[in-house]
Amino acid sequence: MKVLSVQQPWAWAIIEGFKDIENRSWQTSYRGGLLIHAGKKFDLAGYDWIRDNFPMVPMPANKGDFYFGGLIGMVDLLDIVKNDPSRWAEAEYFNWKLGAPERLPFMPCRGKLNLFEEPTCRVCGCTSYHACLDGCYWVEPDLCSACV
Repeated sequence: MKVLSVQQPWAWAIIEGFKDIENRSWQTSYRGGLLIHAGKKFDLAGYDWIRDNFPMVPMPANKGDFYFGGLIGMVDLLDIVKNDPSRWAEAEYFNWKLGAPERLPFMPCRGKLNLFEEPTCRVCGCTSYHACLDGCYWVEPDLCSACV
């Protein structure tokens, strides 16, 4: 599955169902399921912006209440447009329309730029959310413990 890395607190706002648009300077022809990766950086100005512009959003009180450096959930990438009417949309960017947010158990994962593929074992094909039947863990970026 494709993965998109997003800084906190934006990743949290997407997965919790408050943010229905992700603004990007680029677009893709891909549509469908998209795992959301919480990057390692925290956008403090973004945190303040959300609190100021969306006071009804129950933001976590502390930076330490957010996950960093891993997969936190999934959404559907429905479309990419310009000038979406959502309050989250920024006119100078491509507005990625997101739907069906679902929180998933946190899974550490290295982020990358652009869309990237979910880590997959080169031997058995298991993934972070679809582990081997008896369970496994990553021993290399593309090799699970059951296949060593």
